[in-house]
Amino acid sequence: MQWIEFVVKVPKECVEPVCNLFSKYSSYGFAIEEYVLDDRKKFKSSPWDNTVTIRSCLLKDDSLQEKRTRIGIGLALIAQVYGLEPAKENEIDEKILLDQWKDRHSPIEIGRSVVIKPTWHSLDNKKRPVVIEIDPGLAFGTGYHPTTQLCLEILESLCPVDKLLDVGTGSGILSIAAAKLGTGKVVSIDVDAIAVRVARDNAVINKVNNKMEVQCTSVEKLHCKEDEYSIIVANLYANLLENLASSFYILLSSKGTLVISGILLEQATQIKRVFKSYGWFLKHEKSLEDWVVLVLKKMEYNA
Repeated sequence: MQWIEFVVKVPKECVEPVCNLFSKYSSYGFAIEEYVLDDRKKFKSSPWDNTVTIRSCLLKDDSLQEKRTRIGIGLALIAQVYGLEPAKENEIDEKILLDQWKDRHSPIEIGRSVVIKPTWHSLDNKKRPVVIEIDPGLAFGTGYHPTTQLCLEILESLCPVDKLLDVGTGSGILSIAAAKLGTGKVVSIDVDAIAVRVARDNAVINKVNNKMEVQCTSVEKLHCKEDEYSIIVANLYANLLENLASSFYILLSSKGTLVISGILLEQATQIKRVFKSYGWFLKHEKSLEDWVVLVLKKMEYNA
């Protein structure tokens, strides 16, 4: 079979909307190329470039033209906000596509105990007990983006807890990590039905579906008690996080921890100001490349 590969170079702040667009129409989802391998086989990003390359593929069949048109419209709308270079298209054979797809996704170690790998990779490393199997595909969150890595490192230091809420779960990677780190119950929510299906499938693959409850809903429509969660983790984007600051406060337990990311370094000051106005105080922050994760507590419990 023949495929059409889309290649688009985007500013880092619009990775998520472009990936969400590709996830709706592509059988292969997307690949984010932000990293190069150095001579120690460690991932690092190019310090001179604030852009990443996103690749996605469409099967060359009867639905190609309609999907191509919808992707084009979506990219044009995103370009009005962020500015994008025109997408490039390449025709590619399926065997070559599969080989390239696998080459772009190698296992990645995070923190002290977590390793993320595609299902087709075998691992000899027994030193990392938390192995998460995630194939790049139809939902955001494969472990290669700095915001995902930052959230995983923080969760590794906080878990296990009794109950965790993962807002905008995407592939379910943060929920799966929390479950494998010993958390009793994980509630994972996303407004995207495709993401919910993928997260449920990934929970089964990683044998944590008995701990994960995946719902297609929003924070505002989530049916739960106040002060219910020991941890809330939200890897979203800055504007949405600001809008959810008060909802997070209601849902988090009195001594719980809020972990938020999807924030560029240049946006961090504004985010901290907004969250402080809603009664949050900053416990810790950590950055990777151009991104930051913030760890917050309720202000009345600042001790």
